Amino acid sequence: MFNVIFLLPVYNESRSIYDLCLEISRLIKNKKIYCQVIIVNDASKDDSLTWIKKAQKEVKNYKITLFNHKENKGLKGALNTGLNALRKILKEDDIVVMMDGDNTHNPYLVENMIQKHREGADLVIASRYCEQSRIKGVSLWRIFLSWGAKWLYRIFWRIKGVKDYTCLFRSHRAAIIKQLLDDFSGEDILQQDSFACTTELLNKLSKSGKLEWIITEVPMLLDYTKKVGTSNVNILSTIITSLKIMIKKV
Repeated sequence: MFNVIFLLPVYNESRSIYDLCLEISRLIKNKKIYCQVIIVNDASKDDSLTWIKKAQKEVKNYKITLFNHKENKGLKGALNTGLNALRKILKEDDIVVMMDGDNTHNPYLVENMIQKHREGADLVIASRYCEQSRIKGVSLWRIFLSWGAKWLYRIFWRIKGVKDYTCLFRSHRAAIIKQLLDDFSGEDILQQDSFACTTELLNKLSKSGKLEWIITEVPMLLDYTKKVGTSNVNILSTIITSLKIMIKKV
């Protein structure tokens, strides 16, 4: 029996976060997976909080813990809140899964990720660049930017086993998260604004500890047609910040 802790940052996702909670409920219904979900609502201005509370009432086969920011702190702030929450509850055999809260990531991929952990992986990335990956509902411009970022990160950082440096959909053994929390005890782990903090997190995870972590990838099924509302990504800001941290290797 695996204990999977889902960490879901939310900002203006409306019904999408509710739908994702139901998908997770269906995933574990007939599987030998015990899970809990941590949702960090980053001061959403829409009805996201209403949908989260609806999920809390209706979902019966796992617990949803809600952290509600009164002021918007960005993705880094939401992830920092979630990571700090793990300090109190994380156990040795847990697996931590981070996903976008907009239901564009397919939680059924977690089964494949768990299998990779059984085979010895410490960190598993749902990658857009595996042969069997499929992407739906994403503009050609964003796909082009993602491919460009992929090759730049591979040139500058060269983290073994990694092709997709920017996707947040990842699963982690408890040990790799615990080591990171120990390395940054008493302080926020992430400092970079916008979605660049996802690559900052990956880089810090890869450098934490005395041993070389085993990192691998599984094919990503990314469906942006499931997202309610517009994207929260500021493309220009993300590109500029990403280039800065790419060079500095923060």
